[in-house]
Amino acid sequence: MADDLEDIDMDLSIDKFALDVEWQKQPVRFKIASDHLVDAKKTLRELEAQQELIDSGLYLDIRRSPKVFDLDDKPTEAAIKNTINTNKKHVVMAERIRAAQHKVDRLSIFMSALDQRRRALSDLVSLFGSEYFSIPARGTSPAGKAKMDAVKTRELRQRGQRRLDDRSEGFAQ
Repeated sequence: MADDLEDIDMDLSIDKFALDVEWQKQPVRFKIASDHLVDAKKTLRELEAQQELIDSGLYLDIRRSPKVFDLDDKPTEAAIKNTINTNKKHVVMAERIRAAQHKVDRLSIFMSALDQRRRALSDLVSLFGSEYFSIPARGTSPAGKAKMDAVKTRELRQRGQRRLDDRSEGFAQ
């Protein structure tokens, strides 16, 4: 997987007029985000292991040759720890670990948001089933009928455009 999150669709909005399409997209989005999270956690573990190797190597080098690091012949553990923490290799690796941890945190939050989106989709389907989004009955006046026909036509056009957009994204029925 890529190191960046650009190929994840982070838009959490739901089109209440295309619930079937939204439900089809949900597991795919969840799988992509899950794969990214697993890869990010793996990268974080690998960086932490590299950090341990760097720190261990520095510790041994300091113990063998403390003068090279401007320390006394018998440096204290605190002096060794401070020397390791200020070493360029340690600092660079620590920054990489912080960046990897940030990515894991962002993906974890996004996974929680996708779960909330799934529950919202479920609730919207229930509302749709109980005709919560139904169009009110038309009035008997010709002006009311014309207005309702215009609303219905606009909604049908919007739905058609959304379906065309979704088909171009590979989510055709």
